[in-house]
Amino acid sequence: MPEIGNIDGVRILFYSNEGSLEGLPRVFATKGDAEAEFLISQDTPPITLLKRSHGFEGEELRAIQGHISTMAEEVVHAWNALFC
Repeated sequence: MPEIGNIDGVRILFYSNEGSLEGLPRVFATKGDAEAEFLISQDTPPITLLKRSHGFEGEELRAIQGHISTMAEEVVHAWNALFC
């Protein structure tokens, strides 16, 4: 599980088996039992889309998505370096 960031105790990471999946780069946010999955387009600029979430409150989830959006280009670059 390559960790690519941390915001207020929320780990932002890839799961190592994700490269076998077709489609958009995806990143996960985890904290305790809470987890959210985000897809990141390879457009310029990248767009961050929430795919699923459980255990996060709305405000915290919006903050996480905002953080991931600010690092989306780095995430896409890291994804491509690891899986392509």
